[in-house]
Amino acid sequence: MLKKKRRYKRSIDTPVVIAFFLVLVTILFFAAWKLLFDSDIKGSWKLDFEDEGKTYSYGFTFSDGQKAEYSYGGITYLGSYALDTEQNTVRITASGSGRDLDMHFGYAFAGNAFEGRHLILTNQSDVQLPFHSGSRYEPLVQPYEDFKPDEKLLGSWLYKGEDQTYTFTFDENGRYAYVCDGLTHTGAYKVQDGIFTYNLIVDGGEVNENSCSYTIDGDKLTLSTETFSDSLTKQ
Repeated sequence: MLKKKRRYKRSIDTPVVIAFFLVLVTILFFAAWKLLFDSDIKGSWKLDFEDEGKTYSYGFTFSDGQKAEYSYGGITYLGSYALDTEQNTVRITASGSGRDLDMHFGYAFAGNAFEGRHLILTNQSDVQLPFHSGSRYEPLVQPYEDFKPDEKLLGSWLYKGEDQTYTFTFDENGRYAYVCDGLTHTGAYKVQDGIFTYNLIVDGGEVNENSCSYTIDGDKLTLSTETFSDSLTKQ
């Protein structure tokens, strides 16, 4: 009587196991390297410090497409950046409302994902500026305590002139955003007796305040002083 041969389940081939193991090790190696030695400038970076009783806040955000944002106080410029990885330098250019920015820095990285990453920018005076990695820069706003919303004013308004186009946006919490070309101003506002008053925090925490007359007629907002009168359209 013939005996049946016992069948054994075929085990996974040793080369497959080795290949899987090598891929896993490679993934873990690059993940560990990125956590410990990440040198990618993309992301948001912020610097806060005090000097002679004044508080200074600056922010950079670098994103895909070589896009850059530079912020301080309630002001943000939109522009671009270029890296020279051989010289370890970065150039940031931006413009808005008739002002051009062209900034050059040396750059280096410090820290890691566990203890915090830092982008060290060195300006042309060899001063090192230690920016820390974090969330996107939030513009500084000093609200008015006596703010009361005007429902007709809330929302976005567009001005189109021969030489300039800008947008004012007003929210119910007393905060405005002024956008002109690549420049954004964010601050607080209030309206009373036909007067529109708004402020803007600039370098060193200093608050600049301006005011003008305003009238609303349907979807038209008119802002005027002795030197100008702009008509904006509700969006």
